[in-house]
Amino acid sequence: MAMKLTYTGVSVIVDVERPLAGYLDSKNLHYAARDVEDQIKRHCDGIDSTEILFRTEKTCEYCGSNWTEDGDIYNGGCCRRVLW
Repeated sequence: MAMKLTYTGVSVIVDVERPLAGYLDSKNLHYAARDVEDQIKRHCDGIDSTEILFRTEKTCEYCGSNWTEDGDIYNGGCCRRVLW
């Protein structure tokens, strides 16, 4: 028997990028995402459910380098800032 591919659903992802995500803090970004979600529900028929997902990245708060360590205090010497 050969494999049969059956579609069981579909999702539409709406990326909200700049300028919306560029100047808002995390609290206001949540409110803005809810506003976009409400607008989609109001203007589109057949919406079964919606879900808001946030993409995040971990960086050093001092120098901005990508975070590479498991812990959240020390990043393997990415910058010369003295921690003590």
